[in-house]
Amino acid sequence: MAWYDEIVGTTQGNVQGLVNALRNPVDTTKQFLKGGEKNRKIASALLRGDAAPLKQAFSEMTSQDMENAMMNVGMTYAPMGIFVGESGMNKLGLGDILSEAQKMQKMRFPDKQIWDKTAQMAAEKKFPGGGVTFQFGGKPHFEISDDLAKVNPIQKQDFNYYPLSDVLSHPTLYQAEPSLKSIAVAPMEIEHAFYKDKEGIIGVGKPYLNLTGTNDKFGNYVEKYNFQPDVLGHEINHAIQFKQNLPHGGNQHTQEYLNALFEKQKEQYSPNFQRIAQAQPELNNLYKTNAIHDFDRVLNKMSYVPSDLYRRGDWYKYSDDIRQQLGVMPKKPGIERNEYIKNAHQILFDKYKQEKGITQADVDYALSQKPSSTKYKIKKMWNQLEPDYQAQREFSELKNKNYEINQLNPFEVYDRLTGEATSRLVQDRWNMTPEQRALNYPEPLTTEKKKPIKPWELIDVYYD
Repeated sequence: MAWYDEIVGTTQGNVQGLVNALRNPVDTTKQFLKGGEKNRKIASALLRGDAAPLKQAFSEMTSQDMENAMMNVGMTYAPMGIFVGESGMNKLGLGDILSEAQKMQKMRFPDKQIWDKTAQMAAEKKFPGGGVTFQFGGKPHFEISDDLAKVNPIQKQDFNYYPLSDVLSHPTLYQAEPSLKSIAVAPMEIEHAFYKDKEGIIGVGKPYLNLTGTNDKFGNYVEKYNFQPDVLGHEINHAIQFKQNLPHGGNQHTQEYLNALFEKQKEQYSPNFQRIAQAQPELNNLYKTNAIHDFDRVLNKMSYVPSDLYRRGDWYKYSDDIRQQLGVMPKKPGIERNEYIKNAHQILFDKYKQEKGITQADVDYALSQKPSSTKYKIKKMWNQLEPDYQAQREFSELKNKNYEINQLNPFEVYDRLTGEATSRLVQDRWNMTPEQRALNYPEPLTTEKKKPIKPWELIDVYYD
């Protein structure tokens, strides 16, 4: 990785500088960390504790020592993995990784293999992050992170709204979605956190804030907000979902929203259902005419084979009745077997006429029509109605999904929202190294019991 290549080539002066900084008062630590990106990378690497040369050099220091030192000078190490979509990958110049992932998905590779392959490609490009997964709504989700990312304490102001770019330093994130810089982050007297896209605001409640106070160099008392990195990342991930057309999150009222949306969609499909209903009587008559032609053709054949019967669905419906009337079909070919099969077709024809209420006049009319003309009319009507039939199939899927959603309680629906599943993963994986992300395939879990959620159990929702 790029940070590692730089750090292992650092001078002994850099190493000794950090050692001295940690042993001395806060001002010395501050001076070291202000010494440029290389020094901050050294600090980040030590806190991560995964670079063997540094671990040896700083063997007398602990990760907690480093974290405390960084907090003292206004830094909270937060590599913060976020899931970006297709547009984010293109903005990051990772179109080749995206293409490979899409190709593998089209070839039906298991999702974990896609993750492993694309994570390897990202590592070869020295890009910090994980891989690509399609398990969330069928859309590519690529996990990014940044070794230079950090959460900054923010001085309390009267207006109490702060641009995200002031709160969070995360170059990779802002390259993937520049519009995030201007999102407002607001400390609030609430017990939860949220993101609202229309207002462009992340609200952070009291449990996820730490308000500290110190005297500045002029002796003035200054209060600063420290935002909890994992919760901040959870809400930023929701913002990305809106910006890059990924499945959204929600709350315990989402079930009500989905039910209202279903009723609205049902109204939208109403014209399709009406056209099908209006055409159905004519289609039914054409189907009857076509069936009469088919029976007439078979009944006028000169010879028969058993498959003439066996390939008919109605044979299996009425085979017991036919055997009761005609006995067992003769095994040997010949006149007797031909007569048996013909009589069996006559019984099936009589059953069909009885079921459909077909009169002799209907039969006479059907036989006065050309079979080819009837088939042409059926095909023409099917072509005209195909968009309506497609809409009918789509609505049937929506109806089944709505039924499944209403077998759950409101919290269970919230728990299975695809956007919530990915944001929980951001929260669970916020301080992983790129290497750890690559090795740990992201599997969604429920909120409380941390049970796995299968991809087909996730619920996609997109708000207007």
